[in-house]
Amino acid sequence: MKLDLLGGITAQQFLDEYWQQKPLLVRQAFPNIKTPFSPEELAGLTCDTETSSRIIIEHGKTPWQVKHAPFTEKDFTSLPDTHWTLLINDLEHYYPELQNILQKFRFLPDWRIDDLMVSYAADQGTVGPHLDEYDVFLIQLEGKRRWQLDSDVDTEKLVPDISLKILEEFTAENDWILEAGDMLYLPPNLAHYGVAQGGCMTYSVGFRAPDREALLSAWLDEFNEHPELNQRYGDAKRQIQPSASEISQRDIQQLKAMMRNMLDDNGGLFESFLARHLSESAATAFSLEDENPSFEEFTDYLKNPTKRLTWIEHENGLDVFIEGNALPMPLSHKEALITLTDSMEYNAQTIAELIQADPIYLELMGTLVAQGFFISADIE
Repeated sequence: MKLDLLGGITAQQFLDEYWQQKPLLVRQAFPNIKTPFSPEELAGLTCDTETSSRIIIEHGKTPWQVKHAPFTEKDFTSLPDTHWTLLINDLEHYYPELQNILQKFRFLPDWRIDDLMVSYAADQGTVGPHLDEYDVFLIQLEGKRRWQLDSDVDTEKLVPDISLKILEEFTAENDWILEAGDMLYLPPNLAHYGVAQGGCMTYSVGFRAPDREALLSAWLDEFNEHPELNQRYGDAKRQIQPSASEISQRDIQQLKAMMRNMLDDNGGLFESFLARHLSESAATAFSLEDENPSFEEFTDYLKNPTKRLTWIEHENGLDVFIEGNALPMPLSHKEALITLTDSMEYNAQTIAELIQADPIYLELMGTLVAQGFFISADIE
């Protein structure tokens, strides 16, 4: 199905031709997009809660001054009229209804989504020319922002003596002005430079991928919890070699095979580790929890934006994980699990109809509410 969100191409065509390869500009990907908060409300949020947020001021006390939350009212009243930006991560945690934005991108798996960040910038506000190691969809929410791209930069040449990784040299290859509703997709490691044209707001939907070092470190921690899987190198029927100091190619290949067996020959442990590990979202000081998490009929429910659920299927059932907590389920729950995790919100009538059609939904809703994956819509 062709999607207006992606400029009239299918999700698969986007994945084949653009994802992690080249940028895509879509005019009016979000027509009539609404702003659910004011700049003043965003500022208040960073003063009242433990948000992951920062203010970046160009030509402040230093060429690129960075302040980190928590902020006070004075931090905002003392800002200059231009050349500053407020960035707030995990915005969907504080405004759960913004999960409807994330829902648009669920042709990609949930474990790849990092967060929804908002940038509010005064005129000429910017974080400088830089590149990121992750995919991002930039959605213009309010006002205008100029975006320039450069695919051929020297990543080693950074502005010296500052905490930000700002590129020292940048030559624009593309130059676009985004207005409210426009969207720009950027693959990883593509240099970009956004500058506010008057006051503006921009959403950034970020997609992080686990890096090899972090994944290997986490897997070794898991593997070490199972000493029964450990094994020593064996070399029965080995051949005489000309030099005792040489490590033969045969030995190298067998040692590689032993290491690969850590992933393949473990009774499904690695698959379960992956599902659990990828269900663990980044730590945050903010949480949304019902005081008494138990399913109640005639109640509207939202997916908890601070919780992530993953699952894998094997011949004996489903291994379901919510924030690293295991919930084994029978295969008979698969269809209901897919249905219930396919949307970010459910009204009471829809839930009642599902339960009436199949009692499995009652059991599963009870489990997901008890685990905090679904929360009452009234908790907002």
